[in-house]
Amino acid sequence: MDTTYEDIVAAWLVADGRTLIAPQYPLRIGEPSASEPVRWPDILAVRPKEKHVLICEVTWSKDWSRLRKKIAVYRDHVDNIRASLENWLGVGDEAWQLSLRYFVPDADVIKIEESIDPDDRLPVKFTPLESIKPWTYTWGFRET
Repeated sequence: MDTTYEDIVAAWLVADGRTLIAPQYPLRIGEPSASEPVRWPDILAVRPKEKHVLICEVTWSKDWSRLRKKIAVYRDHVDNIRASLENWLGVGDEAWQLSLRYFVPDADVIKIEESIDPDDRLPVKFTPLESIKPWTYTWGFRET
């Protein structure tokens, strides 16, 4: 059986028993006439009890300019993302926290964090891929 890092991230996200996921969720970010009206994040994670939606991406890429552009697109369309989530899933209104979660190599976390401007409307958190191996955690292990 082949396992990808997206599979490992998915298993890590649901291991606490409080997170629901949708891999490759069609997330409408723009108007239908826009050139890119839909994004397909690697995983959309919803934590209903915490009212938190995480847009998750998994990457080994070293092209940080591309990563920054993707983050900028999500941030530029946060109102459309909220509206889409509320319309299709009934989650994501202003009572819900929305955030981006990038899973990247450990060696790159600090460099990437320093290159991304903070934005309270759609904060970004970077998690080292090496830290989510299934044998390194137990139930109730994770911070938000």
